[in-house]
Amino acid sequence: MREPAWQAGHNAKTLVKHPDFRVVLIVLKAGARMHEHSTDQCVTIHALSGHLRVHLPDRTLELTQGALLALEQTVVHDVEALADSVFVLSLGWSAARRAAAAIGGGSAGGTSGAAGAA
Repeated sequence: MREPAWQAGHNAKTLVKHPDFRVVLIVLKAGARMHEHSTDQCVTIHALSGHLRVHLPDRTLELTQGALLALEQTVVHDVEALADSVFVLSLGWSAARRAAAAIGGGSAGGTSGAAGAA
């Protein structure tokens, strides 16, 4: 399968997709930004290479190779690449959220931003 073209300085590939868990590999070019958003899921951002700046409501964090950040659901954040960067985004849904989505007929997940990005 051919990878999609770069969009606004980023590219993403879903590596694992289950009803209650997703793992997405994301590449950001230096200067690219995933603008402010929040998710309904708990997320982790694991920096594999490069240098990321994550803006949170009460602070700003910088992630370099090997750093791991965990965020609770609904935390507003954005991600900025200070250098060409690669990171793994993991998203998980609670059992209660999956049950509510099943009853409502909707999807168990959904985020704003690229490829379900943090």
